[in-house]
Amino acid sequence: NTLALRIDGEGYTLLDASGITLLRADIMQDGGYDILSSVGAVEKTGLPEYLSLWLTRMFLLYPAEQPCSYKLISSFCNDERGKTTRVGPFLNWAARSEESESGRKLRVYEQPFWGVKLNLELIR
Repeated sequence: NTLALRIDGEGYTLLDASGITLLRADIMQDGGYDILSSVGAVEKTGLPEYLSLWLTRMFLLYPAEQPCSYKLISSFCNDERGKTTRVGPFLNWAARSEESESGRKLRVYEQPFWGVKLNLELIR
């Protein structure tokens, strides 16, 4: 199944393959969100919370110190490879740019411990 995610200004719109809007939400700087509209049970799935968190980490969140901030055994870095947070040697989450096999630009978000990988493909 293919879903499209349109990111605009302070929010996003999630569309199904036929272009029907499933969810529209605004994202706050702290990762919170405000649902503007949703179809069916989408609002109750937890998807708005996860999408808001992932998009905040990918596009809005930066370390206090560049390129890396440290707190005890945790680190948050933003360098040429992308953004990463680690606890000790373990990767908590990562966000980076890649190129797809078809040559399109991707934004990739991963949380390896939870088995999460989200690929956002830039479509013009």
